[in-house]
Amino acid sequence: MRASRRIEPTAALLLLTTASVYLTTASRTVVGGDNGEFATLLIDGGVAHPPGYPLFSMWLRLCSLLPALPAHAAALATAVTGIAAVMMVRRACLAYGAAPLAATTAAGVYAFSPLTWDLSTHAEVFALNALLASAIVALSSPRSTVPAFWRAVLLALLAGLGLSHHHSIVLLIPIGAVGFALAVSALPRPGRLRAMGWSLGGLAAGLTPYLWIMVQGSREDGRWLWGETATWRGLLHHVLRADYGTTRLALSDAPPQPAAQLLLLGSHLAESLVYVLVPVVLLGLWTTFRAAALRDRRMLAASLSLCASFLLAGPAFVSRFNIAPVGVGIHVVERFHLLPWTCLVPFLALGFDEIGRRIVVQGSVRAMTAAAAVAGLLMWHLPVRLKRPSVIEDYLRNSLAMCPPHAVVFGSGDMQLFGFLYADRALHLRPDVTYVDPLLMLYPWYHRRVAAKLGVELAPPVDGSLPLGTVIAQLQAAGRPVLLASPLSSRGLAAYTIYPLGTLLAVEPSDHPPPPPSLLDRENLSIASRYEIHGSLSADPTSWEALAQQAYARPFLALARAFEDAGDATAAARNRERAAVFLPWMH
Repeated sequence: MRASRRIEPTAALLLLTTASVYLTTASRTVVGGDNGEFATLLIDGGVAHPPGYPLFSMWLRLCSLLPALPAHAAALATAVTGIAAVMMVRRACLAYGAAPLAATTAAGVYAFSPLTWDLSTHAEVFALNALLASAIVALSSPRSTVPAFWRAVLLALLAGLGLSHHHSIVLLIPIGAVGFALAVSALPRPGRLRAMGWSLGGLAAGLTPYLWIMVQGSREDGRWLWGETATWRGLLHHVLRADYGTTRLALSDAPPQPAAQLLLLGSHLAESLVYVLVPVVLLGLWTTFRAAALRDRRMLAASLSLCASFLLAGPAFVSRFNIAPVGVGIHVVERFHLLPWTCLVPFLALGFDEIGRRIVVQGSVRAMTAAAAVAGLLMWHLPVRLKRPSVIEDYLRNSLAMCPPHAVVFGSGDMQLFGFLYADRALHLRPDVTYVDPLLMLYPWYHRRVAAKLGVELAPPVDGSLPLGTVIAQLQAAGRPVLLASPLSSRGLAAYTIYPLGTLLAVEPSDHPPPPPSLLDRENLSIASRYEIHGSLSADPTSWEALAQQAYARPFLALARAFEDAGDATAAARNRERAAVFLPWMH
């Protein structure tokens, strides 16, 4: 394949379209998950949850110069990496022998599939991971136009950068190792040692972003710092994800659910391929192996290793997940489906190529057909992306607005933890209110920082659990009102009176009886009248937005049950109708 300085027209069209769409649909607010943490890191610096994602964190800090609110700036920064990933996927398709039109069509299908589009337009690490992965795939092909020496060095550098970003890059070991071996073997014997020496230097250079975590970890000035990374021991602890368990996806002892995870992976890949394109991928696989086995054993080795990487990054990896793929758990695990999807695209392109060779039509007709197909995919999903709800940021603002002065809010889950972090550090809302995650209180670094911020000596964990009741009593004794952002399962809460108040739950000592339903009805109506909700409500009960909407509906559902128990069917029905406003799926 001969390099060309001329920009191929289909590549220019793909770049222009992807850039326009991604930058236009980039989220302007936090949208749940880890999003709030990364948006905070953009404006504030700090250390993200394990393994720290230093490469992405550095990129976010660089993009803090963008003239936009932090969540929007972080989404734009992610969109740039997503645009680059799409173009690199196209390059990978070319490196595996696809014609320019087929490569562009396959990359267009990849770009505007729901999973890729979503993960490329809000602050997340997976678009950058896809960029690094597709670069490794492109360089690992023996047909790459990059000279063998630099191919080896760049593969080592990308391996280091990948490890400095997201550990799942190790699942590309088959394709990366074979690509490196093919590059080195193509060199004359004296140049091989030189290439390997330079490659070791490239690998080390790629790992240097982890020094960023050490520097950030040494600055305890109120910014968000997960863990204690200022020392080599603390850094290693963080990089190995020891807080989670190195081989576990989340802070959970739940067992893996291989069948459910594999079913979800299959459905997402089929959806990304618009279902009808699955046979095209199979055609591309068959064509590649048939041609490579007959004419190019090096290409056969690269293709087999790419399939092995897909199997590792896809079925083998997801079958180990310990997060159930239900509710928001679906959105947690589906992000990891982008890497195997990236590995499939070259075979999709080769399938398109084979179909193009078998159908005798003019090149212009092929180009128009491909453009129409990608445009149809774009227009099919565009309304969903343009209507992305923004109710989470509204929920954060409304929740903080109803908190009494100097309140402490306990809650669990990424949406609340990182959402309230963003509201505090990036939006500077209610600095007197402190959000606390009881599960993280089991870690000395988090317990110490929370106690220091509150100025209260808090009870330490006992036998691996936090005495939450004792901690609440200490806070209330210090004049701190306590609320819950979500129901918590703790025996220590049995000694308290808990009742829904707006989007939160009020916590009072047991000798304080809950207000009667009629009074709670008036109070919750008064609070609801002050809500400001600018975003559209989600109709998906599994979405992150659904968690916020459930918080809005919670007091009315509780009141409906209370009025039913009291025999007031009219008031109960009225409150169910109020709850249904926030829960469209109830209809």
